[in-house]
Amino acid sequence: MTGVLGIDLQYARTVVALREGRPGAARLSLLGDGQRTLIPNACADDAWGSAAAEQLLGDGPATAERLLAWRGDPWSQGFLRGVHRRTARYLGLAGTTPALGCYTVVCTGPRAPADAEQRCQESGLGRPSRIGAADALVCRWLAEGGAVPPDRATVLAVVCGERWTVLAPYQVAYADGQSLLDRRAVDAVHAEGAGAWTDLVAQEVLARCDEGSPARDLLALLDAALECAGLLDAEAVVPWHGPLADRMFTPLALHRDELAGRPEVAGTVSQVQALAEASAPDAELILVGGVGGVWPFLRDALARLAPVWRSSAPAADLAVGAAYWPEFHGRLPTAAPGIAPASDDPSPAPAPSDGPAAPGREDIPPWERWSASPESP
Repeated sequence: MTGVLGIDLQYARTVVALREGRPGAARLSLLGDGQRTLIPNACADDAWGSAAAEQLLGDGPATAERLLAWRGDPWSQGFLRGVHRRTARYLGLAGTTPALGCYTVVCTGPRAPADAEQRCQESGLGRPSRIGAADALVCRWLAEGGAVPPDRATVLAVVCGERWTVLAPYQVAYADGQSLLDRRAVDAVHAEGAGAWTDLVAQEVLARCDEGSPARDLLALLDAALECAGLLDAEAVVPWHGPLADRMFTPLALHRDELAGRPEVAGTVSQVQALAEASAPDAELILVGGVGGVWPFLRDALARLAPVWRSSAPAADLAVGAAYWPEFHGRLPTAAPGIAPASDDPSPAPAPSDGPAAPGREDIPPWERWSASPESP
C-alpha cells in the first residue's frame, strides 16, 4: 500500500491523519481511537486512548482537579505503540507488530524530545521525518489549493497548540509558476496555548454540577468544550447543552466577549498579537491554526493586522499538514535564519534538530521518487 501517516502529539490529546494514494487523488482520514478524533494521551495495561483514560478515571467523582488525571506522556513507548496498533488495525493488517507500509511524518512543537524520531522507530512506526508546527500549518494551507498571495508577499503562520504558540514569517516567491515560501526567521515562541481555554469552559460547567457527576464524563466534557469554541465563532452567546447539563443546578451561557477578557485568554492573545506585529509587521496574510484556531480569539485579534486564513478543522491542522509534508517539502525551506524567541518566553528556542528537515530521496515515499519536484496541489 502507499500512504503517509501524519502525527500531531500535543500535551493532552493527539491527532493522527492518514493520507492514502497519489498526490492529487489522495484520500485523507482522521483515525481517532474508535471513540473520538482527538485521542486522549493515555495508556493503561492493554488499554489505550479513550479506553485507557476511562479506566484511569475510574468510578470517582468528576472534579476540576481530575480533568487531566488520565494524561500520560504522548512520547512514551506505550502510547506510541498504541498509535502503531490503531493504524495497523485501521489498515486491516494482521499480526501483533506488522510493518505499516506508511511513510511517517511527526509534527514537533517547542517541547518535543530531541530523540522523537528514535522513539517513533522503536514503537514500530518506522523512522519518521520531523516537521515543525509552522511548516505543518503552511502545508495544510497549500493543500487547500486556495488563492496564493502575490510574489514577494509575506505570510505569517501562527500555530496555537495546547501548551505553546509558534509564529513564523515566510516570503512568497515563484519559480516555474509554482509558489515557494522562504522562511524569514526561526520560530518566535510563546509558552502558553489554548489548552487552558478548554479547561476554563470545563471548569465553569463543573462549578455548577452536583458532586454525583461521574468522572468518566470528563472526557466528553472536554470534547464538548472544544465544540463550544467553534460555536462561539459564529455566536456571541452559546448556552451550554452539552455533557452534565442535566446535573447543573444553574444554567450556563458562554459569552464570547466575557471569555475573551479572562486572563487565561487575554494574556495569550495579547502576547501573540505583539509577537505577530514584531515578527511580520508587513504581513499580507496570516495563517491561524492548531487547536487554538478553533476559538475565535486569535482570529479576531490578528485580523486587525492582515486578512486571516483558517482551515475548516483547525484542531487537525498539524496532523494533516504533516501528512502533506512529502508532497510540499520542496516548496518550503530546509533551514531558517536565526533570531531568538521573545525575551519574556521562558521556553528555549527550538534546537536545529527540532526544525523541519526535508526527506532524503531514499526517505521519500516510492510513488514520489520518480519526480525531482513535488506536484502542485
